Amino acid sequence: MYSLEQITKGIKDPHKIAYELNKIGYTRGGYRQQNPKGVNFLKEDWDNLIILDACRYDYFKRCTDFSGHLEYRHSLGSATRQFVRENFKNKTLHDTVYIGANTWFLKLQEEINAEVIRL
Repeated sequence: MYSLEQITKGIKDPHKIAYELNKIGYTRGGYRQQNPKGVNFLKEDWDNLIILDACRYDYFKRCTDFSGHLEYRHSLGSATRQFVRENFKNKTLHDTVYIGANTWFLKLQEEINAEVIRL
């Protein structure tokens, strides 16, 4: 249930309503957190994997001239916090370097029980 304050914020900023509706649809009303079509990228064999957060694949493909093979994948989470939870929870990944411009990994570090080595 939403509070009166939350409803008022939604009326003042309709983007908040759209975000909430998207979240409800994605999680099927909160009954799931993980995208069932998502790929656990840590289980695949990568030499280098670059994830462009909030970058649409179709636009990137149209604008890039990288050589090599470009592939599309569904993420386990539609938002960065879900991505971090679903991919790093309870894992020790000594051969993985994760560089992020936002702070979700650090905010969730204790919750996800991820081992971190800071350089």
